[in-house]
Parts: sequence; structure tokens; C-alpha cells
Amino acid sequence: MDIELTGSYPIILSGAETGTLAVVRDGLFWIFDAKCTMQKDLVRLSVFGEDGEGYLGVMEPCGDSLVLTKRLSRATLAGFPQTITHAGVHEENASAPAVIDSPHKDEASIESGIDTPLDENKPPSTQSTLPPVVLSWRPCPCPCSFVSAMTEKAALGDVRGAYFAEDGARTYVAVPVEAAAGMPYGAVPFLWQSNFSGKIFLICAIEDNKIIRRLT
Repeated sequence: MDIELTGSYPIILSGAETGTLAVVRDGLFWIFDAKCTMQKDLVRLSVFGEDGEGYLGVMEPCGDSLVLTKRLSRATLAGFPQTITHAGVHEENASAPAVIDSPHKDEASIESGIDTPLDENKPPSTQSTLPPVVLSWRPCPCPCSFVSAMTEKAALGDVRGAYFAEDGARTYVAVPVEAAAGMPYGAVPFLWQSNFSGKIFLICAIEDNKIIRRLT
């Protein structure tokens, strides 16, 4: 039987509706994209239905909001409710909750929600041959906030330790090479690589909330 979870659902925290969870189908996967108002406590988000709960993960600060994007397979959704009524705080004592995580993310990053930046200070500005400008990189705790397409948000949703730089209307996101290796093949077209803070990063470019495939 096919799984039908697509739709828009309220995020209810402390008895109040604070945001929205959108679920869309992407081939053999389902993308869960959640956004709500900032909360003072850590939010471990789950979806709920009449037949149970499905755990999504820890929401992260992004501007003045909390966000979370997950791309889940049919096998992963086996323990989820058949229909979703709303999203809310994960019930710690729920029986056998389905814990969802990407294979390249460790427990420490799940619990903390946000990784510490690679350095105490931002990495130095670096000169790249593409594009021919000096880019000043800053920590980027939520790279998925720069894009609007659900597939692109899902690909960047689990990235930790990223940086971003701006050049007019164009935004560049530097993704650690180990995080890029865990993305679906071809999900993000990287244009070049750069080295700073003692690590290798792959760079993608974004315009009008879309990842572009070549520089012009």
C-alpha cells in the first residue's frame, strides 16, 4: 500500500500553533520541512497521528525561527503513523519511537543541534579563481535557509560546519567535503573547492533562492 503523508500540518508546542510542517514526495523519498517561531528550549520534533509518533530530529535556529529538513525513505517511515495530524515535541517516554538520522551524522551533533564553528573566529577571506572576487566567509548554521526548492533544502538540511559568503545578489555556501559525500548524488552542483580553517570545502552558488549550475 502506498504511503500518503504529503500535506501541510501545524506544529503545536506548549498547546499553541507555532509553525508549519510541509511534507512533499520526491521520487522514492519524502521531504519533511519544518519551521516555527523561536523557542527558549531545545525542540526535538516528531510527527503525530492516531496510530503513533515518528521522530524527525532536533530543530535548529535560523534567523528568528527554528527549522528542520529531513529526506526520508519508505523503509525509514515504517514506524511512522499512517496519517499525520500535527507535529510537536518528541515524547521521551513514547514506546519505540522511530529515531531518524542521516548516516553521516553522529549522536553528539543530534543532541547539540548545532555544531561549533570550525574555528573560534571566522576563516580568513580567500581568493578564488571562481569567482574572481575576494570572499569573506562566515559560519552558516542553516544553509538550507538560502534555497526554496524542497529537494535542495533536503540536501542541505543535514549539513554541519558550513560557511557562507555574499557577493551582491549571489550567495556562496561552502560545504565540508565529508558532508558533501553524504548527499544524494547530483543533489547539489558544486562549482569548485576551497581550503581554509584546515579543511576542504566544496562551494555552491545560489541566486534567487536557487542553486545555480554554472557561473556567468
